[in-house]
Amino acid sequence: YENNPDAKFSIIVDIDDDPQILADFACFLKDEKTESEWGALRAELGIEKPIDAYFELGNERDESPGWKFNQKQMEYYMERARKIIDAVDAVCPEMKYIACGKTAMWNDPEGTVKWTRGLAEALGKDMDYVSMHPYYSGYELSLVEPYFKMEMDVLDEVLGEGHGIKLYITEHAKWPAL
Repeated sequence: YENNPDAKFSIIVDIDDDPQILADFACFLKDEKTESEWGALRAELGIEKPIDAYFELGNERDESPGWKFNQKQMEYYMERARKIIDAVDAVCPEMKYIACGKTAMWNDPEGTVKWTRGLAEALGKDMDYVSMHPYYSGYELSLVEPYFKMEMDVLDEVLGEGHGIKLYITEHAKWPAL
């Protein structure tokens, strides 16, 4: 088996998982085979080279009835995400993170702003991406583009322009029947 060095993987990790287990998993994915027991184990299993993977910290963890903003859920998410980032960075500082963006933003634009602001304030210096959940089902780009801009405007406002965080679309697409 040969690992394609150009392949990149985003792996959704459960924010309720033990941060130390996720730190070990990061080492399994990214360490050279001579760098740790985890890198050696991956090589023994037939994957010699490190895997270029990002951790998506939960998926739709903003979830609440009707996809509306939930302050308690945001605080819980930020606390759990911080524990994971701290544990993983201690052993694998090169890991990249995709923070969970607001789900179905058009149902709650005000909540999208609050959630994104919370992400930027709590995790901004550690985020590489913010996930976007446009639930593509035949939508034109022009219908979801304002939400892309809304999230980026909040990130720019909180973190300053040039922060480097990008949007990462993580939902499955469904093309309309022709």
